[in-house]
Amino acid sequence: MSRLTLVAVALGLVAGGCWSDTESGLPGGFGGRSLAASGNALYVAGYGGGVYKSNAAGDRWSPTALALPAGDAPAEVAVEGQTVLVGTDGGRVFRSTDGGAGFSASAVVGASAVAQTYGLALSGRAAYLATLDGIFCSTDAGQRFADCTPPNTATRSVDAVTVTAERAYIAVQQSGVYSRGHGDAAWTPIGRGGPRMANSLAVVGQFLWANDVEAGGVLKVLALGDPGGAWAARPTPREGGHVTGVLAAAGRVFVSMDSDERGLNGQDWVDVLVAPAGGGAFESVDSGLSKQSVASMAVFAGRVYATGAWGVSRARFE
Repeated sequence: MSRLTLVAVALGLVAGGCWSDTESGLPGGFGGRSLAASGNALYVAGYGGGVYKSNAAGDRWSPTALALPAGDAPAEVAVEGQTVLVGTDGGRVFRSTDGGAGFSASAVVGASAVAQTYGLALSGRAAYLATLDGIFCSTDAGQRFADCTPPNTATRSVDAVTVTAERAYIAVQQSGVYSRGHGDAAWTPIGRGGPRMANSLAVVGQFLWANDVEAGGVLKVLALGDPGGAWAARPTPREGGHVTGVLAAAGRVFVSMDSDERGLNGQDWVDVLVAPAGGGAFESVDSGLSKQSVASMAVFAGRVYATGAWGVSRARFE
C-alpha cells in the first residue's frame, strides 16, 4: 500500500515513545515511496531509483541489485518469502527470486505508455499490477502479466489492489471495488454504495476496508462484511480529519489520517490509528508531531514503519 499521509497522536494503546528514524545504510536525502515486509525482511523503494532491504528491523539497510532503465523509478514493492516484485513509474515490473540479490524484467503484455504503477500485490503464484491503464494479472508469481481489467468500467484507472490467500480486490476509479479468486476469469463488483475513488484497500477478518477520496472532500473508512450487501461508512476516527489510507496487519486495521490542524512550524498534525479487525473504537498508535507526506506504511515485528520524502521511521504499537 502507498500514496498515504500519516502519523501519530496518542490515546494510550501502546507503550509510549516517539517515532524514530531508521536510516542507517540509506543514501543521504533518501525519500521512500513504498514499504513491504515478509519473514524477517523489510524492503523500501525510493524516489532516487533504488530499492533497499533490511534484515535488522530497519536498524541497517543495504541496496538490492535492482537497476532500472534511465528515466524510470520504482513506485511499488511487493514481497512474499524470497520473491520481490518492483513496479515502476513506467508500468514495468522487475522480479527477484533471491530476496533482491538479482532482478530480471517481467513481461507486462498489453500495457500502454501511460501505465504508471499505482499498486502491486503478491500471493503465492498470483500477482497483480494496478496501473493508470488497468489491472494486469500474473499466474506465475510475476514473471508475466496480462491485461485483466474488468470490462465496461467508467475508467481503466485501478488505484489500489490488495490480496488474501484466496482472492484479489481492486478499486477502479469511478466504478467501485471488484473481487475475483486467483485464477478466475471474471471480476465481481463488491457491495453497493462503495468508494468512487479509493487509493488503498485492506482485508482483515471478514471485513474489507477502503478509504473514499471523493466523499465530499472528506475521506471515509468503509467496511464490508457481506460481499453482496451494502458498504457501511465507519465513523471518522478523529473529528475534522481526512482518512488517507488503510492497512490490515497483525489482526488489526491501521488508518492514516491528515487532520488539517497546523502544528509547529506550520506542519500538519497527522495520525496513525488502530482498531480491532471488526472495526471497534480507534486509538492512536503513538504520540508526537510526526513527519509529513508519508507515502507508505507497513507493520513488522510489533512496529509500524512509515516512509516518505524524509526517509523511514518506526513506532511500536504493542
